[in-house]
Amino acid sequence: MPAFRGIERALSQHGYEDAVQLVKAFDFVTSVENRYQFSG
Repeated sequence: MPAFRGIERALSQHGYEDAVQLVKAFDFVTSVENRYQFSG
């Protein structure tokens, strides 16, 4: 996703690498949940 890469680059240049990593982790968890359809 090119838009996310641009945002990621901008955040990293301004010292927000931790926020970028958090977003990536959240997206990863969401994609895993969607793929395997965990029931609550």
